Amino acid sequence: MYKKLFQYLLINFLIQILAFLLNKKLLELGYLERLNPFQHDEITLSFVFNLFLLLIILAPVFEELAFRLFLVQNPINLNIGIAFFISVAFFKILNYFTSMNIFVDYALQLILVVILYLLLDQFIKSIPIPKMGFLEQHSFLIISSVIFGLFHIGIYYTSETISFKVISVLGFMFSGYLFGRFRIKYGIFNAIKLHASVNTLAFLAIIL
Repeated sequence: MYKKLFQYLLINFLIQILAFLLNKKLLELGYLERLNPFQHDEITLSFVFNLFLLLIILAPVFEELAFRLFLVQNPINLNIGIAFFISVAFFKILNYFTSMNIFVDYALQLILVVILYLLLDQFIKSIPIPKMGFLEQHSFLIISSVIFGLFHIGIYYTSETISFKVISVLGFMFSGYLFGRFRIKYGIFNAIKLHASVNTLAFLAIIL
């Protein structure tokens, strides 16, 4: 399995290089403006710890549960997946109107997840869950990958037009697809490991 993890990590790395070159060209043409969301005047121990907690622990866990858990359907996966997706989506929208500490944000997301899980529990158990074939599962994987990419609009780049915003997150869409394929084949915990491994590269690029 770790051989496959390395292979997926390598593929993702190559995709990110292609996305970087595309975005670099768009920057040169003036279609995008680069943002520096993790820019910090001084690399302190506190900054490194907080960045590690955010990129390598919180983001992989929350995003994989929200975007990929449901790809293998059963009542528990659907309940947890829907609860996480609604919570992540709600706070994503909320962040457009207000600004809060990122760790307070995640704490509130988790509280909302628990509330939604309890509210959805009986409803999810009462509905029949049809078995997904390859085509249905792959369709959901593609849709979730696109949504995953769109959720990352404005993280590294900004633009006047929505089309170039979408282009700027193509790398995230491809990553989401790879995470989803890995989740289907090897389970959600291994998908979280892959996601965390990819984010580790970003973490090292920021602090080094």
